[in-house]
Amino acid sequence: MAVDSRRGLVFLFVGIGGAAAYLLYKRIREGIDNVNTSQWPPAPNQAIGALARAIAIAEGSPAFWNNPGDLTEGDAGGYQLQRDPAGNVIVNSAGVVRFVNLADGVNALYRKLLNIQSGASRVYSTALSLADFAQIYTGGDNAAAWARNVAAELGLDPTQNTVGDALGV
Repeated sequence: MAVDSRRGLVFLFVGIGGAAAYLLYKRIREGIDNVNTSQWPPAPNQAIGALARAIAIAEGSPAFWNNPGDLTEGDAGGYQLQRDPAGNVIVNSAGVVRFVNLADGVNALYRKLLNIQSGASRVYSTALSLADFAQIYTGGDNAAAWARNVAAELGLDPTQNTVGDALGV
């Protein structure tokens, strides 16, 4: 009887592990679905399009947020944001906003990257390594993994290549 009980527990834990793996897979798929660039507006140029896609993959934002770059309200000016019944902008605990539509979320990300590419950003420089860029972009939240994911998507090295390399400047 004790052997059967242990065997039952093993099957229970395997089942729980399988369910957890499925939920993780589902969460990852939701993020990847948000980087179906065939539904994105055209990028201003190829380098911005590639970096935007790499950022979207690294961020893994759920598609229903329409925010592949996990942008905050400071990056969303001029674009439509979803609001709650009281009229407040919908944000998550990290301050990430929910755009009304995917085009606005993608265009806001393009604008952010265009500002960096043109030297107009007050936060980012094209001289930053991708690892340093990640540190600022993520606020230090798992920045090393984020940088590795972005760099891998672009075929670059996170410590040896710069934001300028990613943006072709």
